[in-house]
Amino acid sequence: MIAIQNRYGAKVLSYSETLESVSSTSTSAEVIRGMGYWLNYVTEQGAAAPSSASRYLSSPLTIFLTLAIPTLGILGIALTRLLARRVTAWLVLVGAVLAVGVYPLLSASRLMSPIANHQGSSAALALRSSTRAYPVLLLGIAFGVGALVQKILSMKALERRPLGHLAIIALASMLVFSAMPTLWTTGTTDPNLSREQSAPRAWHEAGSLIDEISGASSRVLQVPGQEFGAYNWGFTVDPALPTVTDTPIITRDLLPLGQPQVMDLLFSLDDAVQNQTLHSQALSSTAKKLGVSSLFVPHDLDTQRFMSADPSSLLADLDQGVSRLFSSGTSKTSVAKIADSSVARTTTNAMILSGSGAGVVNAAQHGLVNDSLMRYSADMTPQELTLALQNSPLVVTDSNRLQQRHWRSSIDTLGYSQDTSSPGVLSVVDPSDRRLPIFETRDNLSNTTVSQSGNVTASASSYGTPLSYWPESRPFFALDGDPLTAWTAGAYADPYGATLHLQSRQPLDHLKLLQPQNNPNRWLNLVVVSLDQKTWTEVPMTPESRTTGQIVPLSQPATDVFIALIGLDWIKGTQQASLDGVGFAEVVDNKSFTIEKTLMPSDATSVANATTPVSIVMSRQQASPQRWWRNDPELLLNRTFTLASSQQYDVVLGASLHADSPEKLTAKLLGVTTTASEHTRGSFEHAGWYATDSSDATSWQSRVGHTTAASISFDVTSKTPEIFLTQCSLANCNAITNATITDGTTSLDIAISVTDKVSTINTNALSVGRWTLTAKSSTDRIFYDSRFGKNMLYPLEIFSIKGAGIMQVDPTLPKEPQQVTFDLDSSQMTTSVTFSGDVTKPTTSLQYDQKLTLDAGDHTIRTSSYNETPISIDDVALISQLSWPLATQTNLSMSGSPTHRTATLPPSATTRWFVFGEGYSSGWIASLNGKKIQNHVRADGGFNAWFIDAHDAPARITLSFTPQRYAYLAQLLSALTVLLCLGILWRCRRSPSLPVRTSSQYVSNPPLSMRTRVFAVVAIGLLAALVVDTPSWKGLLALCAVLVITRWRTVLIVVAAGLPAYRIWGAFANIKDSDLTPRFDWSTNTASSHQGLMYALIVFAVLVTLTTPRQPSN
Repeated sequence: MIAIQNRYGAKVLSYSETLESVSSTSTSAEVIRGMGYWLNYVTEQGAAAPSSASRYLSSPLTIFLTLAIPTLGILGIALTRLLARRVTAWLVLVGAVLAVGVYPLLSASRLMSPIANHQGSSAALALRSSTRAYPVLLLGIAFGVGALVQKILSMKALERRPLGHLAIIALASMLVFSAMPTLWTTGTTDPNLSREQSAPRAWHEAGSLIDEISGASSRVLQVPGQEFGAYNWGFTVDPALPTVTDTPIITRDLLPLGQPQVMDLLFSLDDAVQNQTLHSQALSSTAKKLGVSSLFVPHDLDTQRFMSADPSSLLADLDQGVSRLFSSGTSKTSVAKIADSSVARTTTNAMILSGSGAGVVNAAQHGLVNDSLMRYSADMTPQELTLALQNSPLVVTDSNRLQQRHWRSSIDTLGYSQDTSSPGVLSVVDPSDRRLPIFETRDNLSNTTVSQSGNVTASASSYGTPLSYWPESRPFFALDGDPLTAWTAGAYADPYGATLHLQSRQPLDHLKLLQPQNNPNRWLNLVVVSLDQKTWTEVPMTPESRTTGQIVPLSQPATDVFIALIGLDWIKGTQQASLDGVGFAEVVDNKSFTIEKTLMPSDATSVANATTPVSIVMSRQQASPQRWWRNDPELLLNRTFTLASSQQYDVVLGASLHADSPEKLTAKLLGVTTTASEHTRGSFEHAGWYATDSSDATSWQSRVGHTTAASISFDVTSKTPEIFLTQCSLANCNAITNATITDGTTSLDIAISVTDKVSTINTNALSVGRWTLTAKSSTDRIFYDSRFGKNMLYPLEIFSIKGAGIMQVDPTLPKEPQQVTFDLDSSQMTTSVTFSGDVTKPTTSLQYDQKLTLDAGDHTIRTSSYNETPISIDDVALISQLSWPLATQTNLSMSGSPTHRTATLPPSATTRWFVFGEGYSSGWIASLNGKKIQNHVRADGGFNAWFIDAHDAPARITLSFTPQRYAYLAQLLSALTVLLCLGILWRCRRSPSLPVRTSSQYVSNPPLSMRTRVFAVVAIGLLAALVVDTPSWKGLLALCAVLVITRWRTVLIVVAAGLPAYRIWGAFANIKDSDLTPRFDWSTNTASSHQGLMYALIVFAVLVTLTTPRQPSN
């Protein structure tokens, strides 16, 4: 069964928990007390996610008891004449070694280093959760505790005292039960999972409708997806939809539980939903490729738990292929039907797409994905591509990128796009990088690659935050010439040691270091610089590094420069909340800045002929506006593509009024003058100008975590002796308590009362002009961010700033079309955009009526950054004017079992493609009228397809999953093995019983010989070298001295029992003096005891083995 799963199943182990994560908590002290398993240390809202783990981490009494029991077990094994004394001692040691596993990962023991050094290997993936071997250790401890209790009960003092016996048994039982507080606190069900038994009524109504409209050959898609089932009415862990419908379900999960291409397409569709970039036409076209006939949209998702998208507007703008059917209930749900969709279908034509799942979604919004069979160019050889492109259109997209990907969560999962020659890291291996193997080809011509072009290029040891990928913090942004972007590292963590590596074509003799300019809540005060990574020079950061840039001379001109982050600073006396990443906005004083070039796939365009329609789709990478901690990974489009022949195009552009563009740019467009240094990202709802508009209900908000140094500027047109400030007084926002206000010449330090509803500020000393109010301190109201386990500052919020000379002006969208430009090769192209809708979330309409003719060769399209213009071009589609062959699709109904399907094909006068919408596997075999079909290919985003010859009469197609026969064989062998074992047991019951041996049958042994003692030393030394990362050789020498000096078993038994007990209680001493707040790195409280305890357990097992008396032979 394992072999079948390995060959034909999804490689799920590659994407679940990493070896680094699961091994980081398994110290020996944690393991021996029954903890160490990584899930017990995961926290939510500041508490242990498994409620049962809370007391084990925060209660000193519970920690004491969980250490006391293994101590008693070890004493029982060592000090009693337990019959299985040797076995139980080795159960303890072997169980501990297995459960500890590769901890500590960076310096694993010799025994575990092969696994630690090959974290992606099958052995590492299979054995990574070795903490589950704890029951082996527990069995040994249980024997020891039982032996100790039996020893106490057999003492002469308790002879003929049944009450004494009962008291000892009761005391032992109380000790065990007290060490398991879940039995009398949380119970058998975790309170976090407490909910109603069944889903709400609205869900059952929706499920019934889904079953009604779904045929036998269709499935339902739930969007948006979630890591786990989290709803306003309860946390189900697994999705709840399967409990209310019998229709097969496809939805995003934490892990890719299927064929890689299918998962890539599904996750790309859900990413567009999460990022709010999905167009209605893309939804229906992509859903049809997934074999989806109905959509299920739950509006009662707990969106805050996993930061998932708000689905309320998902079905607001439906295209003709989607129709809303149902919306009901307090727990509101929506169901929509996808027209003309089936898991099994035939189609007459094919199209080729260069890219991956994200490219399919982007192309679908422009109508370029239709009923034709779709094949990825990366799935085809050059010969196959040349032949296919003779009568199939080609769509080239900027997807199939070389990007890091992690599976810790469903947000912030993609790293920045890379080039094959510059992966963006130094010598650091990222164990969390688990990219989907979408294609088997290693030909980079099928990838979209991004490279830095300029005199200086940059890479880094890390960027963004340790547990997520933030491409907007990548090293390139330290060289792009834009002070509003930056390379940063260590967000929400310790950035110590993060290193930026500069490589220059011409030697650099100095650096110009400019720190991030977005009002960060912490910054650098010390870095070190090296030219060879051997000799490092300290460079204290001056105030100029935070304003205009600090000049740092180099000891000699160099083409390689390394800058490592060392020291941090922040405003004292305030919450060090949000913990912004630190780094540099610019690092070189260079008039010619570095740019990023994105090269689109050329594997298909290079072999396309003059009659092949070649369309080009480009999309700017964006981050969800709901994720306040993010920025868009791309500020502009800069794409290069290749054409093999001349083509004429219709140009389709998509644009937006970008909410994260600097307010000073957007304010001019909206007819206002008040601007702020920042506002909550993704929307204009809380922009700076709402502090001086005509409504007291609107407000300006700073970004989360940014209170100190946030500022707002406004015009004062006449003498204003005082201004009136209305701030937020609620618990979910902050108010300014101290500030500076200036007119550009005079500055006033002011204290602002937050107890008054409206605060009056004396400004009589200020002149008419432009005033700026800058926060110096605030009320410091915080919330807990479960993503990083940190307290975050709520944003500042100001509802109004009023005064005699302050004009109250409302923003309005421009009525006249606004010009937008972009560059095509060396020419500047101009178009216009009109705005409509709500000024807080305006919609745009962009028209480009000219036809575009491009010659053969390379072409580059470049747009403007939204830091330069508030109107951002987000999508560019060049749609070929060459004719496209229209496809004729026929949906089929299939019958049979999950591993054997049949369908009837209608007569066809032409050859066709048959598509079977189960994840592609070579195990699927298709037969037409009993004759096997040979040309089995991947199509439609990772499904099975066969090319069918013409047939005059209806034909029967049969599909069989051949690995199932091996599964049946394995089941038969398992059944035979069970029968064999039962037969052996039956035969043993008829055999005569062996005599029972008792502990009194031991034979006293003479003192240990020198040979035996030398053997003990060697055995302990070898085991220590194998299972302890850095053995205590001093301890081994001390033990040698004890073994050489003494010959008596009693002394060695005392050592065997006392050394582990001493180490265990040393661990407890460390714990009780540590921070007992539940957190993922809680096990560091016992890290210092790890090696000593492992060494003590080795000594214990060896000495118990040697001091166990011989038993008489039967």
